[in-house]
This record gives sequence, structure tokens and C-alpha cells, in this order.
Amino acid sequence: MVNVAYVTEEIIRQKPFLQEALASGIINYAALAESLQPEVKKILRKDVKTPAIMMALRRLHDRLEAQFETKLKFDRETEITTKSDLCEIVLKKTLRVDRIIQSRIIQSLELDVMNKGMFSIVSGIDQINIIASKRHKESILKKFRKDDVIVTIDDLAGITITISQKVFEKPGFFYLLTRALAWESISIVELISTMTELTFLVHDDDLMRSHAALRRTIQEHM
Repeated sequence: MVNVAYVTEEIIRQKPFLQEALASGIINYAALAESLQPEVKKILRKDVKTPAIMMALRRLHDRLEAQFETKLKFDRETEITTKSDLCEIVLKKTLRVDRIIQSRIIQSLELDVMNKGMFSIVSGIDQINIIASKRHKESILKKFRKDDVIVTIDDLAGITITISQKVFEKPGFFYLLTRALAWESISIVELISTMTELTFLVHDDDLMRSHAALRRTIQEHM
């Protein structure tokens, strides 16, 4: 049945930050109810009093509090490493471009890979992104035609978080870390993951703030 409680809960569940604040008990119920009132009234197409919304919020708080009680915990194996002076090359995904990458790009950057340098290829439906050290940018571009290249992005940095697989598989892992950067108004250029590594590609200017925000979040959840 679509009622005040149902509509209020649906609105809150579409706003992750608000949902977490409600679960933590740091929300002013009266103020939040007043801000939600116009939207609830619009959906239900009838007059709704703020006390009814406040009651729905209090009930939702009790359920969310229990849901958030089991917090994600990082273990002592968690490490953060950074790489600066990176670039990203975005290419059109074609059979010819894919063959060049497989036969020429990977081979030419083999030394970087062996020395644990930053090198990644992300293949989407219509695009292929190459992330590598900026010193390789020109040599990579020379292997493609100009119309193969959609865009290049310079002055990037990578922050890699290495964790155990058991932590990676826990619900909320991605949200916790992306939230830390969102709260600092840091744009994520690219997100790359393996089973034990998560790499955020950010602008060089945001590297220090990103590193501090992620480290602080990890330490708070150990």
C-alpha cells in the first residue's frame, strides 16, 4: 500500500548520504520532514502533515540503525600507494585499434608493467581507455590515427588501495571510499578494480586531498 511511510522511505533510499545520516541519528526530524513534505504531497496527491512524515522517519531510523550496525572493517593488510604524472588516452573501440593495443602497446610498455608502473587498459562497449605514465603518451599516440583518438587527459594521478579479498567482497566497500572523495568535492576521472586492488584516477591537484581522505576513512574503519 502506497502511504506516507512507504513514500518517505522510498525518497530516503534514493539519497544515500541522507540515508546514512538518518541511520546515525544526526538528523533533525522536524526539519527533514518539512523539506520532504512537498515531494510526499506531490506523490500521494493529497495533503500530508509533517508529524506523519516525522513518525515515518523515526521508524525508518530504527531499521536503518540496525542495518548499519555491522560496519565495514578494513584489515591491517590494507595499503595505499600513489602514482603521479599519468595520462589517459580514450580511443574509439574498433577491431583495428584493439589489434594495435594487443600487438604493439602492451609489448612496448612491458618494462613498466614488470617494474610495477601504472598501466591499465579499460575496454568498454564503444571506447578503450589507456592509462599510463605521461612519458609514454606521444609514443602511444603515434601508433594510432588521429581519428582513433576521442580525447587525452594529462596531469592525472592514481591512488591504489590494496586490500584482502574478504574485505573487497563486503557490501558497501565501494560506497564508503567514493563517499570519502565526494565529501571533499573530488572528481573521480576513472575507477579501476581487480579482486584485491581499487585504483582511483584523479587530477594531480587533488592527489594530496584524495590520499588524506581515503587514509582517514580506512583508519576510521579498522
